[in-house]
Amino acid sequence: MRSIVELETFISIGEKAENMAKDSFSDCESESYQTAFVAHFKSLLRANSYDFTSEFLTEMADDFNSAKEEDVKYSIGPFFEFGYITQFLKFLPDELEDALAVRKISHGGARKGAGRPTKRPTKQIRIDSDLAESFKLMSDYYQSLDDEGRRDFDNRFSTSGLLFPNG
Repeated sequence: MRSIVELETFISIGEKAENMAKDSFSDCESESYQTAFVAHFKSLLRANSYDFTSEFLTEMADDFNSAKEEDVKYSIGPFFEFGYITQFLKFLPDELEDALAVRKISHGGARKGAGRPTKRPTKQIRIDSDLAESFKLMSDYYQSLDDEGRRDFDNRFSTSGLLFPNG
């Protein structure tokens, strides 16, 4: 399977070559259009610095030479190269979609039991900055208590009025 970079590069180059050829020739079935498409495609590949682009050109040349030996019609005009490139480009969007689907499945995502274990529910509140240190100390003390100590702590402050003596 080709890499995502390879697939995106070939698709992009194919689209650029097609647009460049269409700018010059409106009849996409003409030999002139096919020649222009092949020339633009090959020049865009050569301008690219990736190894896989030069490997593609080498493979295409080898296949072209083999086909020429089997049938003379391949040596006339852009017939072989145009067909070779268009057949190659035809299936790349599906390959890219498959590659992206595999990439999504294999990385990341939520997993049951992942993350920091929860202790007790918390609530975020706003307090005056002058009181922050006192509340932090009280919270740390409360967290250090066992269940019985927490119940005692809750009862002392909620019923005795220690926190709010005037009301």
